[in-house]
Amino acid sequence: VSGTSHIEHAPVVNFWWSGAVGRYAYQDGPSGRYLASDMCGSPANVSSPLRYRDVGYIHSVVLDGLPFDTIVHYTYGQASVLNANNSFKTAPDPSASRDLHWNFIGYGDQGVSGAVEDGELGSHTPGAYFVNSNVRRMVLGWEPEGAKQDPGAPPAGSLGDTRFVLHFGDLAYAWSVGFIWELWQTEAAPVATRVPYMVSVGNHEYDHVTGGEKDPSNAPGTGFHPSWGNYGDDSSGECGVPV
Repeated sequence: VSGTSHIEHAPVVNFWWSGAVGRYAYQDGPSGRYLASDMCGSPANVSSPLRYRDVGYIHSVVLDGLPFDTIVHYTYGQASVLNANNSFKTAPDPSASRDLHWNFIGYGDQGVSGAVEDGELGSHTPGAYFVNSNVRRMVLGWEPEGAKQDPGAPPAGSLGDTRFVLHFGDLAYAWSVGFIWELWQTEAAPVATRVPYMVSVGNHEYDHVTGGEKDPSNAPGTGFHPSWGNYGDDSSGECGVPV
């Protein structure tokens, strides 16, 4: 379970399932953080309202000892300040059958919609609104009241037994604009708090042309620039640090 806060205080997760006594899990190790100076190049390494914004501390707590194929409820936070109840379903038992079937969703290229309450969509990547809406419909079986309708939307709950979501790159299209990452996490949260949500880097999170010594992947030179691609400074200097 991962999240951010403005203080370094170690987070806690309270979790339980039917018939089990509630238990607590704590972070093992220090919280993460990244600064403007950690980025590979400009404009990502510029501190300003438009560019780098301090996201605070990044926390991660591992829940272990979970039973297979069970709905687990949890709250997380710091000290006595915990968020509202969330839940997820654990992985199926591999010993129960040699022929296991389950659903997962994999996709790439999203961005943020920046949608507001009156339904107006932002201009950054407005199509992200329908991606978010359709994923919520498939996984959770609901979407916000008054949401814009996609004529080709899948049936609500059509992948209700989704066990995880894999988002393989080009996540927010932040291009070094810090608050875009905040918007993306907010729009992903309804699904990411209910099923395991794994991301990987795409060229728009990673590719850079300077500052290779700061590349968190430790790739030599200036990273991934194959001869068959036209990749340049696609991350605007972020080089995968926020991811």
